[in-house]
Amino acid sequence: MIKMDIESAEIQALNGSKNIIANLHPILAICVYHGYDDLYKIPQVVLAMNNKYRLYFRHYSFGIAETVMYFIPTDT
Repeated sequence: MIKMDIESAEIQALNGSKNIIANLHPILAICVYHGYDDLYKIPQVVLAMNNKYRLYFRHYSFGIAETVMYFIPTDT
């Protein structure tokens, strides 16, 4: 499992994890609230690396913070 809440560096970290995501299909829990476009860009980045994920979205607060997108491999 890879979990990321790294203050707007999620896309860069995902790009650095490309081989792991493409070959090992880990479960991902990625925060999607740091950048205004994270909500749609992060799924595009992950699914371009490996499109065998189901996406789940969970919001944990009353404001815009604490929003996490989960990527669960379909081959498990």
